[in-house]
Amino acid sequence: MVDWKTFFQGYRIIDIKGDADLLFQVGATVGGKPVSREQFDTIILSIEQGLKLSDNDSVLDLCCGNGVITFEIAKKAKKVVGIDSSKPYIDNAVKFKSAENISYLTADVTDTDKIIEACPGKLFNKAYCYASIAYLLPGDLEKLFLLFNKISGANFSFMLGSVLDRQRKWHFFNTFRRRVHYLIGYKLLGRDFGVGRWWTKKEIETIAKRHKYICRFIEQDKSLHTAHYRFDAVISKAGTDP
Repeated sequence: MVDWKTFFQGYRIIDIKGDADLLFQVGATVGGKPVSREQFDTIILSIEQGLKLSDNDSVLDLCCGNGVITFEIAKKAKKVVGIDSSKPYIDNAVKFKSAENISYLTADVTDTDKIIEACPGKLFNKAYCYASIAYLLPGDLEKLFLLFNKISGANFSFMLGSVLDRQRKWHFFNTFRRRVHYLIGYKLLGRDFGVGRWWTKKEIETIAKRHKYICRFIEQDKSLHTAHYRFDAVISKAGTDP
């Protein structure tokens, strides 16, 4: 099993000269090149619409990376706290993607005590984790719900964005070369190559229900390069509008 916390301490540590480098660093790429501005804007819009963001929202960005998404979401919210376990990424976030309404914290997103200690008295009504649930296990997702119960306000909602869909795994490994690479590298040699864990909607829904949350699953915009093998999920407390 890959130790993702260690993996991202050294993943694509490059000289940052602009947003293209920030996108490349966090793996927002197509064919090894940073996604286009149009693709990036669609990602931001999907989070904004999924969470129904407003300028009164206090938002938690889990696995925020180098802040390239955090910075855009902060333009649409009252405040955002970005959390990531990679110190190099957080250092870049502070250097390149800071704003008056953004705070960054170097921490494991499942370290409930550290997060609460760093955000005393703060309540969040929105949270998201974009393209990063692949690097967490079901037990980690359970811990996130425990965190939410301690720091969330009324009408809390949480978005899991760009989740690897296990039912459509072969839509990603869609060529002979890719399938051989996966079967030999992952199945036989135990190498992950940075892809992470594939999830089912049922897994997420079951964990959410256990904590009295409900799920709404959303197909990604067809223009996104990930739409054929990923999905989004918006999760909210039972009895509230997701």
